[in-house]
Amino acid sequence: MFINGVSVEALGAHLKEGYSVSGAPLTNAYHKGKNRTSFVLLSSEIGLKTITLPIAIIGDNQEELTRRKLTMDAGLYGKNEIWLPDGYFYTTILESMGEPVFFGETVLECTYVLSGVQHDAKIQTTGPVVFCQSTIPRTDCVLTTTVKQAAASYNFDGAIFANVKAGDVLCLDGQNGRVLINGGPGAQRCDFVEFPYLVPGQNVISAPDTVIVEYYPTYL
Repeated sequence: MFINGVSVEALGAHLKEGYSVSGAPLTNAYHKGKNRTSFVLLSSEIGLKTITLPIAIIGDNQEELTRRKLTMDAGLYGKNEIWLPDGYFYTTILESMGEPVFFGETVLECTYVLSGVQHDAKIQTTGPVVFCQSTIPRTDCVLTTTVKQAAASYNFDGAIFANVKAGDVLCLDGQNGRVLINGGPGAQRCDFVEFPYLVPGQNVISAPDTVIVEYYPTYL
């Protein structure tokens, strides 16, 4: 197990057998007429998976065990990237640090509970045709292009940028909710409806110039 690229073994900790990752919970809204056999699905919201991690910490004495657990607590606190032996990454938030249980002077066990999104490593590719490996209906992505020819109006995948110059680097960052021009804030020069995302399978990105597409394959 790794937390932000650092093995938990460096903290004297070990992931025990029996860790679990739940399926993603769903919240559905639908309309069904009284005494009818058909219904209309209005919306379906996908929540975060529950990740339960039983951890054993090894040390020379209880003071060292406690210190190592506190370090582990701090490492998992907030939003982080973890990797589990199932081969997947998880973007997580910590829900519970668990009560420590000591086994003599050298072993401490506890169970962490996190909520998160399951994904693979980042993929970077170029448009206009992009095949998205995700199984989730919408995957946030980052689109970047470099303008080759100045234009008063530049249509970047449906987002209209005003008064662009040759060499301008435009970015639609659907992962962090940003519009950038040459690395700085650019929303004031852009008319757009929503941030970009990919659907499973083939996607077509429209732009006058080559587009770099970045996304994390994400799974239900």
